[in-house]
Order: sequence, then structure tokens, then C-alpha cells
Amino acid sequence: MKFVSVLFFLTTHLVVAQTYPAVSTNNYIADLYDTKLGANARLYTGARFIDELSQKQTDGNYYYQQNDWTTGRVGIDGQMYDKITLRFNMITNQLIIQNNYTGESIVLQKEKIDFFELHNTRFVFLTKPESGYYAQLNNGSVKAYARYICITNERIVNNRLVLEIIQRKKYFIEKEGIMHSIKSRRSALKVLATYKSELKKKLREEGIRFNSQKEKALATMAEYFDQLQK
Repeated sequence: MKFVSVLFFLTTHLVVAQTYPAVSTNNYIADLYDTKLGANARLYTGARFIDELSQKQTDGNYYYQQNDWTTGRVGIDGQMYDKITLRFNMITNQLIIQNNYTGESIVLQKEKIDFFELHNTRFVFLTKPESGYYAQLNNGSVKAYARYICITNERIVNNRLVLEIIQRKKYFIEKEGIMHSIKSRRSALKVLATYKSELKKKLREEGIRFNSQKEKALATMAEYFDQLQK
């Protein structure tokens, strides 16, 4: 019904603007849909998202990097869509896109998403160890992942109720099809023990401190491990 409404709205305004030659109604609607809604039109299918937290006073980000909309890319069923208005909700663990024609926020169906990218980070959906979106830190036979989530805590500030947003991060290395939880450099080196000394040397040479640069450290270790195996 929403699809019909959008087409009716566009058709009405275009007819007022100018006169069109006689064409098949079905062909005209199809052309109008492709021309005005664009190649990204198939994106705009999914449940409407209402951000209830936006009506509350919050302290902290619950969308990845920032609470504002940003521009990114989405891969759906083998097709990539560029310059999409989107954001990743770390509380609900949902990818939200904005329909630029209606202004509505839409939750994309995770079953159809191959990946999405925003703020120079690629996310993929994994079912293990916990179902959800994971930041893929590198690309290779051995992969490092980060999972970003948020929890909330209510507190009183100046006699007002404030919802504090607390971010949590979990790290993993996937090796030979098994996901290993990583909580320290030691646990990462244990998973990649075959080249333990080489990986430690690599981190030193790159000036990477594991505790303060976990994403970069894990990506570097996984990539270098792959190189050493070749």
C-alpha cells in the first residue's frame, strides 16, 4: 500500500508539471518508479523503525560512532548499493536506513544483508558465537572480528532522569572455522601460537599497543598470520 501511495504522489505531481505523450500505463509506472525512486528503490523494504530513545535524555552514543545519520554502502543479495543514508543501532543490533523519498526509518532484514559499511568499518551478520552484526577487521583465511553492543543505566542528574549509554566491545578470531574469544594479547597469541614470536615482533615493529589499539592489533596479527602461512 505504501508503494502505491508513493507512486500516486509522484504521478500526480509530474502530471501537473508537464504533459506526457500517450504511453502504456503499466510501462509509465515502471519507468517512473525506476527514474524517480532510482536503483536503490528495492532497498526500501522492511519494518518501519521508531527510535524511542530519541525522545529521552541520553548520555552517550548508541549508534556506531555517532547518533547522527551517515552515508555508507550496503550489500544485499549480491548487489551493492552505494551512498545510502544509514546508521547502526548498537542497542537493538539493527541496521537502519533512511528512505530519502518518505523520510521514514527502515530496519533492513538481516537475512538479505551480505554486508554494510559505515565510518570505514565493514559489518557482517554472524550467528555464532552470538547472533548479531560483527565488525570484520580483516579479510583472509584467519579473520578478526569485533562485536559492539550497548547497555543502558538510568541515573538522576540535576533532578532529571538520564539514560546513560554504556558501550561494550567483544573480540574474536576465527581460525579453521572456530570462533575464539579474545580478551588479551596473550589469548590472541595462544590462538595463533604457530607464529607467536613473529607476531610479537610484528606488533613491536608497527608500534601497535594491543591494549589501546585492539582492532588494529588483531587485524594486523590475523593478516600477518595469513602471510606467514603462504
